[in-house]
Amino acid sequence: MIGEIARLEKSILSARSEALKATAGLSEEIERAKQEKAYWVLQQKFAPLREGKLLTTKRRRMRQTEGNDA
Repeated sequence: MIGEIARLEKSILSARSEALKATAGLSEEIERAKQEKAYWVLQQKFAPLREGKLLTTKRRRMRQTEGNDA
């Protein structure tokens, strides 16, 4: 009976250790996902500015090209 209790306690400690490792790993993954989400939110926030700048540059080039054709 004592041997069985010792074996069960060892199994419980092992399971607890594995659960703590899994929790730490999951926590790291969640933190990484939050950082990536923040990055993409920033990308989306500044995307219209970049697109507007690109469109302005394209329009300027088109005007220069149209002026040279005339």
